[in-house]
Amino acid sequence: MLIVAGILATFLVAAPACLLDAPLPELGPCAELPDAAAYEYGQLGIGTCLASPSDLRVRPDPQNPENHFLFVVNSNSRGNFTGSSLLSIDASSIDLTCPANGLHEVQADALRMQEFAGRIDFEEGTGLALVTNRNTGGYQGQLDDVVFTVDASDPRRLAFSDAGPRSWGPYRFIRVPADPWSVRVNPWNGRAYVLGLTTHEVSALDLTSDPISFIDLRGESQTGDPVFEDVDESGSAPDFEVFGWRPSFMEDETFSIRWMAGTTRLYYPVSEDDGSVSVVSADSGDGVAFTQTPGGAVIAPGVDWAASRLGAVSVQRQEDQLIALVAGRSQDGLEQIGHAFANEDALDWTLAGSPSLEAVVGAWDESGVRDPDFVRADDDYRVYFAGGEGLGRALAHARGSSLTSLSREGDESLDGGDLGVVLRPDPAGFDQVAVFAPSILRDGNTGEYLLWYSGHSDLSELLGSTEVPAGLAVGLARSDDGVHFVRTDQGEGGSAVVLGPGEPGEWDSAGVAAMSVFFADG
Repeated sequence: MLIVAGILATFLVAAPACLLDAPLPELGPCAELPDAAAYEYGQLGIGTCLASPSDLRVRPDPQNPENHFLFVVNSNSRGNFTGSSLLSIDASSIDLTCPANGLHEVQADALRMQEFAGRIDFEEGTGLALVTNRNTGGYQGQLDDVVFTVDASDPRRLAFSDAGPRSWGPYRFIRVPADPWSVRVNPWNGRAYVLGLTTHEVSALDLTSDPISFIDLRGESQTGDPVFEDVDESGSAPDFEVFGWRPSFMEDETFSIRWMAGTTRLYYPVSEDDGSVSVVSADSGDGVAFTQTPGGAVIAPGVDWAASRLGAVSVQRQEDQLIALVAGRSQDGLEQIGHAFANEDALDWTLAGSPSLEAVVGAWDESGVRDPDFVRADDDYRVYFAGGEGLGRALAHARGSSLTSLSREGDESLDGGDLGVVLRPDPAGFDQVAVFAPSILRDGNTGEYLLWYSGHSDLSELLGSTEVPAGLAVGLARSDDGVHFVRTDQGEGGSAVVLGPGEPGEWDSAGVAAMSVFFADG
């Protein structure tokens, strides 16, 4: 999975067009239609529909011994809906004289989950149900996927169970090795066993503990030092390591590793019904068409420095964690930047209690700092951000050994350089009014820093206009040390612009901004 952070900015203009008959997806009255007037497959709620069902179990009705319920796990493997579900169907509501019953015609209850739910089993006497799920948010590692814990004691009102030691939004779950499939509960010893579909192993869960726990049967692992050899002397460097838990079983083995594209995950802020702004995520298999991941907010306001709303976010991986910098706004309107982190399953994010970067009273960024992005360089994190009035009056830089201990370092030849400024608007350029939304990469071969940023020259912003500025475009500046930047002259017409507004009538004709740049597949 590649992790991408940014804000998608869309600017629409009216233009002559013809109308074509393009009917909306129709998946039956059991589906939940989105509020939007237009939608595609993958944007409908699963409701009480059947969607690539992967397991079926029959359970007695706890209220009527003469009745029973059908439990169906929907994997949604075709991606028609926003996620998977566990469905309970009251058998007494099925008309056996009818050749077929629609799901909207019977009594059914559904519990929504992430995509690719798998199998289910029940613990007798407690109503606890365990549902495997293969929608991993992590990469390599010992515990990558989850088993959802469900309270099925009342099949008419399914809910997640607090027996799961972890939570994210409405979900309750326990982490297990990648690709869990079959799950079986042993009623005699209070254990559940989970079969790994691709790991070729069986894991154990202790159902007698509160909450339930993963039983580590591996013991201490021992591995040798990995060796990477650049056979063709092309300058390649290792991106990852392969190791075995039982090296003695792997002697004299030859491994052939092939890169296969995975999921691209986009993090971005959205407005909530209560007026606050949270960060959500969306996944894509091709990096073009994205579907928002179910479960709602990934990171939500809740700490003093970000009590009102969150803004732009930048996410990266650090060993077995995901780490992020996110812009936040306090209740009194002060914009600051703080740190967030999550385990590699990307389900349970934690927002730091205090900001990492604050505006400086009486300085160029007194009105706030925002739009963070960062890169790891040697032993330091190099953080770039915007600040000042409007969209941004400068780009600045800070560095530190962690995202919670940052010190500003700027180009002291610039106004505000002593407080981190590395790029100011160019009085003769496309960006003479504002610069903002930096996106930073470092060339692994040359060490050069590449800084993409947004800018415009619409003077109406200086007069207090809240309209979208005209001429929004993306520029590029380069630096050998990450502090002293020079705008490229290889852009459009010899300028610094590397991506400008689209042609008249196109969706981006008003401008483009707030890009996110990442390196993928060479």
